Amino acid sequence: MDKSLIRRWLFGLSVIAILPLSVLAQTEFVYLNNGSSGNSVSGFSVSKDGTLIELPGSPFQTGGWGFSGGDILVVRGFLYVVNTNSGNISASSIDPLTGNLTEVPGSPFSVPTESFGTPRTLAATPDGKFLIVNSAVPGTISILNIASDGSLAPVTAQPFHVGEIIRQIKVSPDGKFLAAAVYSRSSIVMLNIAADGTLTPVPGSPFPTTHAFAFASAIDFSCDGSTLFVGNATISPPLIDVFSVGSSGALTPVTGSPFRPGAGADSGIVQMGPNNQYFFVTNFESATVTVFRVRPDRSLEPVSGSPFQAGGLAPSGISINQSGTVLVVVINGSPLLDAGVGAFKIAPDGTLIPVTGSPFKLNIPAYNTRLSSITSYPVHDCALRVDGISVKGKKLFVAGQNFDNGSVILLNGEPQNTKNDAENWTTTLIGKKSGKNVRIGDKIQALTSNGRLSPVFTVASLAFP
Repeated sequence: MDKSLIRRWLFGLSVIAILPLSVLAQTEFVYLNNGSSGNSVSGFSVSKDGTLIELPGSPFQTGGWGFSGGDILVVRGFLYVVNTNSGNISASSIDPLTGNLTEVPGSPFSVPTESFGTPRTLAATPDGKFLIVNSAVPGTISILNIASDGSLAPVTAQPFHVGEIIRQIKVSPDGKFLAAAVYSRSSIVMLNIAADGTLTPVPGSPFPTTHAFAFASAIDFSCDGSTLFVGNATISPPLIDVFSVGSSGALTPVTGSPFRPGAGADSGIVQMGPNNQYFFVTNFESATVTVFRVRPDRSLEPVSGSPFQAGGLAPSGISINQSGTVLVVVINGSPLLDAGVGAFKIAPDGTLIPVTGSPFKLNIPAYNTRLSSITSYPVHDCALRVDGISVKGKKLFVAGQNFDNGSVILLNGEPQNTKNDAENWTTTLIGKKSGKNVRIGDKIQALTSNGRLSPVFTVASLAFP
């Protein structure tokens, strides 16, 4: 037999079905609303190890005037920035290769509001059709249509009136509901979102989160939208309300809510991880970050070692990269201490490991910043999926998205002896002895530790180079 054929045959026994375990990775970026007098956005590229490098040309001018509390959000490749002092929204397109920002024609865009209204926070429908803007005082919510070029236009001339101080708004993953954290009344307003953007209260809204000396401040939905998490602003240890979201949008506290880790101070900003396993909370008053594990029954328990030092004063806004492995935290400064961005690798057990060089400084004086909000691009989503497989020896490698620590490979419905890849634990699973059993037409799925099941991936070929 030809020796080259023998070599190819032997190689085929060890490596089959070479698939894009890691397709050319999209460059990742983070952007901060500096809240400066002549407002600007600082942008950083994010390396695989979490190192942040400020982009050439950063900070980028918004064309508006900022102050404390201005939000920033990515929607369909466009970056939207609240200019609190000028009461408008700046829009830029994002170059996916360089991260450079290009102003959208007509930016900044005005926001319908009542007298003395101050735009503060942003949300968007999952289809990217509407940008939703909250004016903290006097408590209004405006709906803006997002055009194909990123420009904004009000859906109606008058905003929806809540009448109380709103700290944050979030849209449910299915786009049906808008949740608003009403700080002044310690409650959550739940609103239906109609196809034309019209808002109407769900039955029973608002839903109280009443606690002594703690006020509803930040919110986030679980990946499937069945759960709403509420962080309360407080000088005491973090206080997190967890609600079940009914089909009508009504909220019901889950058993054991609220949850208190007993360490740290404040729970003003919250973020659910994209694999639904860990929940992150910034503790503004104690300069720490609390990490909770989300149990299958939706109760919360602090991970070992939590809370973790933020690496500077007064951490506020947080964001997570697309793969769910890097957490970035806004570090507010003072006249004597530069503001910046803390970066942490998220370990499989939820531990936060500071990236070398963190916190990363901004190219702007600390006295000219009023930081609060940060966003990531590309935007992570919650979809659990299998993208491809490869086999090396007896091992089966399954590539995908949003695996959690403890996920299991299912081969034709049968659980396999599985471990997460040490370096790519959210995107690669390894079946220790499953490779020898894989055949064309087999069905591959991933089952997470909290019960999520991916769609079926069908093995199409067992070709080798």
